[in-house]
Amino acid sequence: MIIDTRELQNNTKFDADICIIGSGAAGITIAKTLGNSHLKIIMLESGGLESNTEVQDLAKGEISARQYFDLDVSRLRYFGGSTNHWGGRCLPLREDDFEDRPWIPHSGWPFSFKQLKSYYERAHNIIGLGSYNYDIKAFSESKGLPLFPFGDGPIKSILTRTHPLRFGKAYRQEIKDSKTITTLLNAHVLKLETNEDASSVTGVDVGTLSGNSLSVKARSYIVACGGIENPRLLLLSNQVKEKGLGNDYDQVGRYFMEHLLYSGGLMVISDINADYRIYADYIKSEGIDIQSTLAFDPEYLKKMQLPNLYFELQSQRGYGFTEGMHSVKDFVSSAKKIEWPDNLVDQVANIAKDLDLIIDGVADSVLGESIIHDNAPLAFRLYAFGEQVPNPNSRVTLGNNKDSFGLPVTNLAWNTTDEDIQGIHKSFEVLASEVGRTGIGRVKIMLEKGDTPPLASLSGGQHHMGTTRMSIDPKQGVVDSNCQVHGVDNLFIAGSSVFPTSGFANPTLTIVALALKLADYLKERVS
Repeated sequence: MIIDTRELQNNTKFDADICIIGSGAAGITIAKTLGNSHLKIIMLESGGLESNTEVQDLAKGEISARQYFDLDVSRLRYFGGSTNHWGGRCLPLREDDFEDRPWIPHSGWPFSFKQLKSYYERAHNIIGLGSYNYDIKAFSESKGLPLFPFGDGPIKSILTRTHPLRFGKAYRQEIKDSKTITTLLNAHVLKLETNEDASSVTGVDVGTLSGNSLSVKARSYIVACGGIENPRLLLLSNQVKEKGLGNDYDQVGRYFMEHLLYSGGLMVISDINADYRIYADYIKSEGIDIQSTLAFDPEYLKKMQLPNLYFELQSQRGYGFTEGMHSVKDFVSSAKKIEWPDNLVDQVANIAKDLDLIIDGVADSVLGESIIHDNAPLAFRLYAFGEQVPNPNSRVTLGNNKDSFGLPVTNLAWNTTDEDIQGIHKSFEVLASEVGRTGIGRVKIMLEKGDTPPLASLSGGQHHMGTTRMSIDPKQGVVDSNCQVHGVDNLFIAGSSVFPTSGFANPTLTIVALALKLADYLKERVS
C-alpha cells in the first residue's frame, strides 16, 4: 500500500512492527525482504513518486571545508532515493577491505568478507546483476578480448558489473501490492522520540510541507536516509541527550568518506593493432554491462602501505594520435592567423589518409560512439578512484541555516589527509612504471602542483560513507556489527554511513548486502 500523507487527517497515528525511514536501495531492500514475513512494516519517504523541487530543496546544506557538490544535487528525495540517478556500477569490497590494516588508521570491520559473501550473492538478484562471478580472466577469454599483460606485477585487471536499476520503479508495484508494507509518501521525519534515558526509541515525528503532522510507533526503527541525512537525523533527535542519539562519544557524523576521483594521466598504447576495448567499452553479458578496470594486488598495498584504489580508463580513440589529426590542428591554428599551414600538400594528404579516424574520433567525443568503424582505443584517460582514509575531522554536523521546517540543515566538512594525496600520487607513479616495464605503452602523468588544497580538482563519486560507522567499541563508532545503534536497543542504521572503510568498490552492492543481513537479523529478533 502506498499513501500520500498530505491527504491524511492531521495527527494521524500509525503502529507497526518495524518502521523504515527512507526508500532508497537500503530501505526498499529491507522492506521487500521483510514483506514476505508476517511483520507489519511502515516505510517513510520524504518525497513522492517523482521529483519535486520544494521537497528536493530540503536536501540543501552547507559546505565548510574542501569544495564539494551542492548537497541537493548529490542525493535525491523521492521514492527510490538516489538510485533514481546512480550510474549502476557494482563490485564487492575485497577481503582486505574488511581487515585491520595497520597503515590505514581506524580500519577494520567487525566481521569478515566471508560472513558477507552470501548476502552479496543475494544482492545480485535484488539489483539484477546476473551471476555472482567476478573472474575477469575467464570473461575476457570467453569474449576473445585480451587483457593488459601485467603478469605477476602489482597491477591486476578486475571486473565490474553495471546495471543502474531504478529501485523505485522496479519495485513500486510489489511495494504497492504488499499486504504487510505501508509506504507513506511526502512524510518528512523531523525527529525520533525516545524514553527518558534515550535507551529506546518510542516514536517518529513526521511533518508534511502542507502542514499536516503524524506519528509512527514501532517495535524497531531503521534509519536508511543516506550517509548525510542519517547522522543529521540522529543529531536532530536531541530532546533527551544534547549531543543527539547514539552520540555519547561524539562519533555521529565523523569519518565522512568519499571515493576520491581524480583525472591525472594519459596512457598511450604501443601496439596500434592491440584491442583493449574491454577497459573502455561496456561488453554486454546476461543483459548487463561488463567492463574491466585496473587495481592493485592486496599484498603490494600491504608492502607499500597504500590505501586501496582502482583506475577507470576512458577511451581516447586513435584520432588524437594520428598525423591527420595533427594536420587538422595545424589548419585550425593557421586559420586563426589567416594564413595557410606549412607543407600544405602533405597536411591535406595526412587528413585524407586518416579521415575515417578523424570522423570517428569527433563522433566518439560528441556522440560517445564511432560511426564509421569500431576501432579499438589507442589511448586511455586515467581516472583514479581511490579509498579515502577514515578521518574523524571529515564530518557532518548541524549547520546554521534552517530548512522549511525550521530545522538546522547539514553542514559538511569534507577533509582529506596527506595519506589520501600521497596514495594517489604513488598509484599513478606505479602504474606508469608498470605500463612501461611490460611494454604496453607509456603513461603521461598530469598531477596538479600546489597545496591549497592539494590536487585541487580532486572530486568525489557522490558516495557518502562512514558517518555512522560500525565498531564493536562505542567509543570508535555508532553502530555494532548488527547495525544497531550503541546504547539504543531498538534503533538500527542501514546504508553506506555504517561503512568503517570505503575500499574502492562503488557502495550500492555492499549497501544492499548489508540491508539483507540486517533484514534477516530483524526478522529473527522481532519474531
